[in-house]
Amino acid sequence: EAMEVLRRLGALEEGGTVSRHGRALAGLGLHPRLGHMMLQAAPRGWLSIAAGLAVLLSERDPLDRQEAGSDLMARLDWLRSSDRRDEHRRRPLQLLEAQLLRQVRAALGDTAAGTHVPAEPAPEDTIAARLLAWAFPERIALSRGQGDGRFLLRSGRGARLHPSDPLAGAAGLAVATVDGEGSDARSLLATALPDAVREELAAAEGRIDCEARWDGASERVRCERLLRLDALVLERAPWPDADPEAVRAALGAGLRQLGLEALPWTPRSRQLQRRLALVHRHLGAPPWPDRSLEALAADPEAWLGPQLEGLLSRQDLQRLDLVEALWEGLPWEQRQRLDAWLPEELPIPSGRRARIDYGAEEGVLAVKLQELFGC
Repeated sequence: EAMEVLRRLGALEEGGTVSRHGRALAGLGLHPRLGHMMLQAAPRGWLSIAAGLAVLLSERDPLDRQEAGSDLMARLDWLRSSDRRDEHRRRPLQLLEAQLLRQVRAALGDTAAGTHVPAEPAPEDTIAARLLAWAFPERIALSRGQGDGRFLLRSGRGARLHPSDPLAGAAGLAVATVDGEGSDARSLLATALPDAVREELAAAEGRIDCEARWDGASERVRCERLLRLDALVLERAPWPDADPEAVRAALGAGLRQLGLEALPWTPRSRQLQRRLALVHRHLGAPPWPDRSLEALAADPEAWLGPQLEGLLSRQDLQRLDLVEALWEGLPWEQRQRLDAWLPEELPIPSGRRARIDYGAEEGVLAVKLQELFGC
């Protein structure tokens, strides 16, 4: 895990050796995350904000979390306040901040450390979010969409804030610290993630994925181009020229959810399914494929095959010809053989053709006894 963090921070080369940036981090005497944040801040003239964040993240939280919530910007404002009531707690942190600035500038030199570099213009909360995103890249988080303090981290883990937290309704977070194991951790200190920072991350590190998936709510296949940042989906757009194979697989997944009752069964197709299941049970495959309901439900793409082409929704499934789909892969000779061995109807001495019911384990011919005289 430590090696992965160092790779994300650019401190290690591809083969695992320490990079030039890694040697610079080692020379600062800080945690690599905070050192990386300081080195990124220096040429942009943001060292003061970075030093304040580094001190706050290195020491015990100075504010009551139940009252102040998780917002690091509130703590940064507190650190710079001149309110005398908290001076006895604030002053030691301010001294640490000044010491850290001297330490970094001594390690890099005044020019390299941004002493004479004009600060790049940006709102302070945007600068803080950028700095935290550089230091804790795997902890970028997006809201799960409910506004109730539940978020998804870039790493794939969940994170949550108390619903009354000032950041609970944020669209995204740059998270610095999390607490707890498992899939849903508690986010302790963070800042809101402005759109500008999210867009920068998308441009620098995002990837485009094309996805066809079954949407159970609308009962149709959704074909989308997704801009992802690891586990996070930053943007969605339609995928008009979706890969037919991907669409067919998504429709098959949907059909497995819906069950075979979503298909347009008719008495004739039901009878054919039962006849084919019966002959398979007696003679096996090859040459007779398994057409039991269990086999059909387990792999709908295998027997519906080309008929799924161009279909996207449950409503589209009503266009399927299940008789032809059930015959899929069987040559004409076998169709004739099935009609001879397990016919749909049987001529009887009374002169009519009686239907055979294949709903039971075997075919059943239900006729009046007198109709069979002479049979």
